[in-house]
Amino acid sequence: MEHFYIGLTFDRLGMTPYVIRGDIATAEDFENNIEFNGTIDFETFQTEYNISVDNFKLDELRTERNKRLAESDWTQQLDIPESTRLAWQPYRQALRDITETYQTLADVVWPEKPE
Repeated sequence: MEHFYIGLTFDRLGMTPYVIRGDIATAEDFENNIEFNGTIDFETFQTEYNISVDNFKLDELRTERNKRLAESDWTQQLDIPESTRLAWQPYRQALRDITETYQTLADVVWPEKPE
């Protein structure tokens, strides 16, 4: 388990403060290398950890998607020719739909911008 995501998990669960003293790979590591307020078993924490990782990666994807949408906002202004607006609409819709197909930046295949 990565310390960053362990921290996100504790924060998400409201179990702060916490101290991580080493690698966490097993239930024994969890018991010996982490101090925190509250009670949670390793299996439950592992499930919550995986949710935190997935949520973070999806947030990264949404951030990049939103940046790309913002960069193409100009194409939808009323003073832009209708042919340009129409040409960019499928690209922008594909960006909006990207999280239905992909869950992380590492896997995404971005749609092509129109010329």
